Amino acid sequence: MINALNSIDKRKTINRYTSRFNEFGFSPKTLGWAKGNQDVRFFALTHDLMLNNRNICDVGCGFGDLYDYTSKRNALNNYYGIDLVDKLVKKGRERHKNIKNFHVRCGDFLENNSYYETLKIDYFIMSGIFNFNLDKQNNYEYLFSVIETAFNISNAGVSFDFLNENADFQEELNFHYSPEKVLSFCYTLSRNVLLKSNYMPFETTITILKDDSFNKKSVFNTFLEG
Repeated sequence: MINALNSIDKRKTINRYTSRFNEFGFSPKTLGWAKGNQDVRFFALTHDLMLNNRNICDVGCGFGDLYDYTSKRNALNNYYGIDLVDKLVKKGRERHKNIKNFHVRCGDFLENNSYYETLKIDYFIMSGIFNFNLDKQNNYEYLFSVIETAFNISNAGVSFDFLNENADFQEELNFHYSPEKVLSFCYTLSRNVLLKSNYMPFETTITILKDDSFNKKSVFNTFLEG
């Protein structure tokens, strides 16, 4: 298990997004979503979660756009976000300064996970944070560490996305995962796991629910509740 993102990879990430923010400002281009598919990803990440009156934590929150998406569709209790890039966090606070249940901070989730353990987070949601090829750490080890840490301190589960190996072309900057390998790891955490590759061809979302209880007909209780 990794307990922090390596300092070199952390600095590269901060520099990458700070440079983009300085060039584009408040824009999807700053976050690397030039094709305008952010809402598609948010739908895939949240569609199977029961978010009404729940606390969520957006790991790699950027400007807090996930709050805007979910608040239109659900009555969240509290939105918490954490991001490595101070300029993105500050812009997010500025945009949501009059919203009482919006809380974001700058930092590394793995180094701050004990803080989030005290907040009774129902769901941890992560979009795009595993996309870049790490220089000093193993990408799978980092992903597994973040997911297991978040899952263990969540009340209800986690939902995350990643680039998959089915891409026609893979840029050197990015890391593409085997969905089968990631899914196999997720099954070590819960039997109640949903993999989605039906929304975009080169990306995959996995949702892991903590409640994997089922009824006498072997149907998950969370499926019946949904």
